[in-house]
Amino acid sequence: MGLPRLDLILSRAFWAMFLVFLLVGQDGCSKNRAEQKYDQGMVALEHLDLARAREDFSGAIAKSPVARTRGKAYFRLGRMDDLYQNDPRQASQDYMKALENLQGGAIRQKVSFFLARDLDRLSRSGQALEILEKIDADSLDSEFQGRIYLLMARIYEHREDYRNASVFYKKVVRAVPDGFTGEKARYKLGLMDAFLGNSSGASVRLAAFLKRYPDSTFASVARLNLASIDEKDGQYQKALELLTTLISSYPNPALINSRIMELRKKMDNHSVGGQQTGGPTGSGASG
Repeated sequence: MGLPRLDLILSRAFWAMFLVFLLVGQDGCSKNRAEQKYDQGMVALEHLDLARAREDFSGAIAKSPVARTRGKAYFRLGRMDDLYQNDPRQASQDYMKALENLQGGAIRQKVSFFLARDLDRLSRSGQALEILEKIDADSLDSEFQGRIYLLMARIYEHREDYRNASVFYKKVVRAVPDGFTGEKARYKLGLMDAFLGNSSGASVRLAAFLKRYPDSTFASVARLNLASIDEKDGQYQKALELLTTLISSYPNPALINSRIMELRKKMDNHSVGGQQTGGPTGSGASG
């Protein structure tokens, strides 16, 4: 049996290589077209051309042979459904598809956060917590860490698990000590102490909060809560002074006036009760 002809071997090799290059070239073209569609979608989104952005992101998903590009496009669709459609149900579906295509990296952690937030909005807080606990927060910047911890703290607070809520509000403060997120967490820590029965800790935290943020959005309600703690501890004069400062600033002045009247009545009764208790003792002493 003779040897195969060299020209046939070379011919077959040529066509095999040609086919490989053709397939690679097609894959590269598909990748380029998908990335181009994604980039076009980002430009359209920047100009708030939402219909065009949605079309381009959907085109990127359809054309891309690369999972990461599909994942990014699904993520953008989810953000659009969240921000512009206020549709957490559809957004959560987009985020889940994004996670199916994203293997790792900071973007996957962010997608997980937004999915958890929407699940919480859909009253699926248990699933939201499971997702949040798996996020590698250390791979993200401190601001995003604060958002993750704040969501976890809020879920625990709504479950009346104030101890765990306090743990995560403290993590928020460590991640973002300043700014609105840190400010809110500092206020919430005072409330958590109050809910846990630690009135002295709550008083210290709320007083420190008011000193640090006297004009905060939470300042009025912080003063009202601090007044309630002082009243409960029998420090009626301190409570009255705090309530008096709220007459002109609290959104519901009728509530403040009602609290002041109740507190004055309690102070009067306390004063009368003290005099009645002291009277007989004094008489006995003089007799």
